[in-house]
Amino acid sequence: MYASGGSALGWSGGAAIGARLAAPDRLVVSLTGDGSYMFSVPSSVHWIARRYRTPFLQVVYNNDGWNAPRFSTLGVHPDGFASPEKRLGLAFSPAPDYSGIAAAAGGALARMVRNADELPEALEAGMRAVMREGRCAVLDVAVGA
Repeated sequence: MYASGGSALGWSGGAAIGARLAAPDRLVVSLTGDGSYMFSVPSSVHWIARRYRTPFLQVVYNNDGWNAPRFSTLGVHPDGFASPEKRLGLAFSPAPDYSGIAAAAGGALARMVRNADELPEALEAGMRAVMREGRCAVLDVAVGA
């Protein structure tokens, strides 16, 4: 398991490609938030993964916005002007089609998961796409705000 040692939103896509290059026979799973996913330039990440045959499973935690800046703001100024605000104008509305971006750019399996009972089958389909079909899979998983 790897994590960024600093503040580097968007590093996970490139890291997943690197992990797959280092271990070409292993299943690589990238877990990332929706904001971090957008910072990774997913169209480039998934095109590169297709080009260099480094498929990986990416699970996008979709909470409809950037919560990291909200929590950072409240950590520094817990009683400041922003403290009563729920979203701080950081919501993604309308949200991008996260998995669709990967499908269009790199032929990835694209799945939206909106209910917990859908997750086991979606994970199985994603692992099958990566390990048997040789293509990335992106699961856009709703986790609430």
